[in-house]
Amino acid sequence: MTFDVEKARSHFPTLKSGFIFGDNAGGSQVAIEVADRVYDYLLNTNVQLGADYSISVLSTDKVTVEAPKEAAKLFNALPEEIIFGPSSSANMENLARSLDDDIQAGDEFILTGEHEANNGPYKKLAARRGAVIKYWRPSPTNPNNPYSVALKTDELLPLITSRTRIIAFTACSNILGSVVPVKEVVKAARHAAKEQGAKKVEISVDCVAYAPHRLIDVEDWDV
Repeated sequence: MTFDVEKARSHFPTLKSGFIFGDNAGGSQVAIEVADRVYDYLLNTNVQLGADYSISVLSTDKVTVEAPKEAAKLFNALPEEIIFGPSSSANMENLARSLDDDIQAGDEFILTGEHEANNGPYKKLAARRGAVIKYWRPSPTNPNNPYSVALKTDELLPLITSRTRIIAFTACSNILGSVVPVKEVVKAARHAAKEQGAKKVEISVDCVAYAPHRLIDVEDWDV
């Protein structure tokens, strides 16, 4: 089956403008069906959740049952793995704070630096719990072009030790747009962590600049 590009484009009215949209999540283009569902919700079921009158029951079901089921399809995830939040910054801060009691002094976090939402919360977590921060930094891919840089898997692996606890990186740089081969990185990182004797390594993948343009599969990525 061939992919019908024109049919796909027809769901996004903004594309008729002739512009090419390369934004991250903050500028994602919305399919007309999404706008229709938001319109319907706001006009017909925008009430306090969790009450026992009929409209609230319907609204609560839409938000807590239907929405996670539909969102899970986008990521090949389970509905119970879906959490909605106000922003990536708030979501990551809540996630990091939920790890407070599970982080020990001397644990090591490996971070990338492009997006504050994906490293700021872990830096604060490290400060609270006495963990050590390491950085997986991009390096040149073309010696003649100083702006041609990317994250390289073989430069991540030496950073992994027996104390590695968290690896947090971006799937796509929100500065340069360079794409990281997430599945390859995760597989290599887990193998290196096992060889080093790391007891528990959790991997956080920031897809803010990736999700608007490519599919995410948390099962295939093993994250």
